[in-house]
Amino acid sequence: MRFIRRFLQGMGILAPAFRTLYRHPRLLAWSSIPFSITLALYIWAFGPLNEALTSLTQSFLLSLLPNAWLPSSGLDSMSGVIQGLSTLILLGFSAFTFSGVAGILSVPFNDFLAEAAESRVSPPLNPVRDLGFKDRIRILWTDLKLTFLGLTLTLSALILGLIPGLNLLSPILAIAGIALQYLSFPQARRQLRARDAILFLLHYPAETLGFGLIGRILLSIPVLAGFFIPLLVIAGTALFARLEPDFRKSQSR
Repeated sequence: MRFIRRFLQGMGILAPAFRTLYRHPRLLAWSSIPFSITLALYIWAFGPLNEALTSLTQSFLLSLLPNAWLPSSGLDSMSGVIQGLSTLILLGFSAFTFSGVAGILSVPFNDFLAEAAESRVSPPLNPVRDLGFKDRIRILWTDLKLTFLGLTLTLSALILGLIPGLNLLSPILAIAGIALQYLSFPQARRQLRARDAILFLLHYPAETLGFGLIGRILLSIPVLAGFFIPLLVIAGTALFARLEPDFRKSQSR
């Protein structure tokens, strides 16, 4: 029962994170930047890609069907159908890749978002002061390493999912990868290494798995997952703030 209660607490961390995000304009501003950049990139690229895909498909079909076989009205109808299908294919591709691209583009902004949220979550985190340019670069590099480690766990989960017997570990690794990725931002600022980040997961399996599960669910929603990335950053910061004092005590023993 204790594990289940803590697991639900990990899942429920999104509720206070949601309130924190939408009560503070600065957090909303930081969270909107990567989503806006990704949306602008897709809008800019969609038209030319759609035209190129339509042209390639039409040329391929016409090479199989000589023009003499089709009247001009038939060619016009076929062009319309091809363009419609190309648009649907690109829309589907965009929907399933949008969140991934938004997640990559958001990494540099997520650190600033997490930093801005540290004093606004409950309990608030003690600020890390006097950060220079080199410190920012070091934190960003640590963020990228921990994010890569989280993605490695997710990829390992996909591979294990194909192996009979070991596929039972697949969902646990995938959930742990999400938790590691979104807990990493306040951890990197406090110079926690990858080893420490993994120890944090092992020390609080119920809370981190609950958080990772709700994160996995939200990030599985096409397009809308881009909206949930900043929410998960703040939720990860809030969860770390709750557990950090006890974790520091356990590490000092």
